[in-house]
Amino acid sequence: MQSCSPYLESFAATMHAGGGWGYAPGQSPQLEPSCLGLLALSLESAKYASEIEQTRQFIELNANADGSYRPRNGREEAIWPTSLVLFVKAALGAGDLQKTAGYLLAMRGRVPDSAEAGELHDIDLNLVGWPWAEKNFSWVEPTSWACLALRVVGQGDHPRVQEGVKMLLDRAMDAGGVNYGNRLILGKMTDPIPGPTAMMLLALQGETHPRIAAAVSYLIEQINTDDIEHLCWAKLALDCYRELPKVKETLAELDAHIEAAEAKRRQTGWLKPNCYRQALMILALGVEQRNFFLLPSPSGRGAGGEGAAPKEIDGLIGSNKLNSI
Repeated sequence: MQSCSPYLESFAATMHAGGGWGYAPGQSPQLEPSCLGLLALSLESAKYASEIEQTRQFIELNANADGSYRPRNGREEAIWPTSLVLFVKAALGAGDLQKTAGYLLAMRGRVPDSAEAGELHDIDLNLVGWPWAEKNFSWVEPTSWACLALRVVGQGDHPRVQEGVKMLLDRAMDAGGVNYGNRLILGKMTDPIPGPTAMMLLALQGETHPRIAAAVSYLIEQINTDDIEHLCWAKLALDCYRELPKVKETLAELDAHIEAAEAKRRQTGWLKPNCYRQALMILALGVEQRNFFLLPSPSGRGAGGEGAAPKEIDGLIGSNKLNSI
């Protein structure tokens, strides 16, 4: 099992003085790298208790009265970090999640006004997911984050989550994978992308559909790359589908690919350190210790495999805490 301790030490040293991380060391902290950083440090929570508390405090500075979390120094309508915060807080056993879950359940992506729009695409525009920002189109990644977060807090059977699941499956390719939004643009099929595909698979754990197995096969074919972000998301997602063909063999190879990509990045002089990717790499290398993205199932693992669900998440799944939403 790959030890994450050296990476955690160097990552913790780049934390902003007020808690959290920017996308690069020295930048103002942002919600996305801070959420992933909080999960990463939680792999050794006792050692990094002070940094964890500081980062939690930073995240709460971005909270709004309606339950949403928006970047303090960004676009006011950018609501997509809300799902990340809900997921991270639930994964780490936080309480007081009702307002944020309720906000997400009420949020809807925009349906195109033009009746002709449906004729230009091969997706069902009546299936509404979640947008990056208010009054925007439904996209794959924010919809994946929202479905995943709401499933963690016991809302997997809610009609909005079920609609989001249907939307993701509708956007997926028969041959495997998914793009950021559309399948078809100007009469041409878009290419699948590893990152959104991995996020979709995390959100669809436990679902049954031919496009899920096809997406897993697609990810397996993408590991010969030096794109560390894609490699890390692929490992986090494939770890949840261990019983599918070739997944275990691929997982055994992925750490070497991830570390080779990180080494190449360090040797590329014009590339600056990236805190988001550092946190993501720690989470990917640490899945044998704990995969925070793994949902419990009757078999004790996510979409396939052995192992127990983390107690913090297991205590929320199926609970009645949010039944009033």
